[in-house]
Amino acid sequence: MAVAEARGAGGVRAVAFIPGAPLLLRELTGAVDVAASLRSLVASAAREVTSVGGEVIIVVPADQQPVAETVARRALGPDHGADVSVVEIAPHETRARCAEIGRELAERACVLIVVGGGSARRSVAAPGYLDERAQPFDADLAAALRDVDLETLANVDPALAAELLVDGRAPWQ
Repeated sequence: MAVAEARGAGGVRAVAFIPGAPLLLRELTGAVDVAASLRSLVASAAREVTSVGGEVIIVVPADQQPVAETVARRALGPDHGADVSVVEIAPHETRARCAEIGRELAERACVLIVVGGGSARRSVAAPGYLDERAQPFDADLAAALRDVDLETLANVDPALAAELLVDGRAPWQ
């Protein structure tokens, strides 16, 4: 999770990058709530970015839309109901198209809640099994999100992201 803030009259004022993991939905965690602390951090990030004011826009991977949007809306809490817009970005979108969508969003006085996850291939128990490239890929991506390194984010390789089962590539770009 990362939060970035930019001051100014227009444009994107702040961004929270949050995971869209189904585990963040309490009804899916079972008797032991293993994600309570993560859910609290996600909600804190959402409150932080919305505190700067502006239109609230949730950006989600289109193929993960129902769960990703639900995670984001719950993180925002009941104060942000109908006044929230959702932008779905298909996982196959090119870097150029993602940049175009980003420019369109940047024209609005808004805050973004960007939902997406890193690699699903970080261990032998992962949904996509182990891929040795996953750990360094996720580490580089986490650093880029934390440091608001737009160049690194813009240059994430869509083919590699797809191989590593990364669902956040298009929304992040």
